Amino acid sequence: MCKASTYINNTDSNNVVFKLVQFFINDLKALLFNPAKPFSRGQGYNFADIELMIDCWVSCFRINPHNIEALKVCLNLSSPQAYHFVIVCSLLRLAHIYVDFRLQNKNPFRIVNQPRLSWWPQTDVVHYRSAELRALFTDTLNKATQGYIAHTPLRYITSLTLKSKDTQKGLTRAEEGPAHKMLLLLLVRLIHADPTLLLNTQGKVAHEVQSSTLELINGLVSLVHQTTMPDVAQEAMEALLALHAPEKIEVWNPELRSIRSGT
Repeated sequence: MCKASTYINNTDSNNVVFKLVQFFINDLKALLFNPAKPFSRGQGYNFADIELMIDCWVSCFRINPHNIEALKVCLNLSSPQAYHFVIVCSLLRLAHIYVDFRLQNKNPFRIVNQPRLSWWPQTDVVHYRSAELRALFTDTLNKATQGYIAHTPLRYITSLTLKSKDTQKGLTRAEEGPAHKMLLLLLVRLIHADPTLLLNTQGKVAHEVQSSTLELINGLVSLVHQTTMPDVAQEAMEALLALHAPEKIEVWNPELRSIRSGT
């Protein structure tokens, strides 16, 4: 019902669907986005649970983009990894890119050219969380490149993400690695699709802006040379190209903007 309500013009606040959604939306978010008790209906529902959380996050964002509680949970590095998958896949979906975890050893990305409704919010309201997205990228990059194995069935990866944080601490590197690698691939694809999500450095002076972005760019450059993760390496090259589009360079290199404007 939350998803259905996003297809109704939000100026129609008296619509019965909106009214019904308001009765349960907070309880729904509390159920799905509780890091102390990650939502799970059991091993047989891993894919469905992840999809449900993604649908819920996207719908809640479209209903009220300024309600950030679920966003804060998903971006918290100490939250179970399932929430990291949810936020990255949700942001990809807002960019019309759908992730299918069932496609093992294949390209999991599908571009869906769904017409954007005029009342759906832009992702600009997420830009102020750029620092947390960059931190998630750096954290995942470090974990994924610390000698973990590169290939494990994606159904196993998804089951790992739904474990509690305490359970994940007991996993071996061989168990954790594939999930980190998959999350890294999704993050790099997100940078490729919408680099501005990770470039907001509002309030910082020029050298701070460059420093904030340097780690991101260096991380992507390091991935280009990762022969054990060719799919990630390819996406990293595409992401670097996206970051070096003229209009994007001016975002992370404000000195260039000053030179062009003659100031």
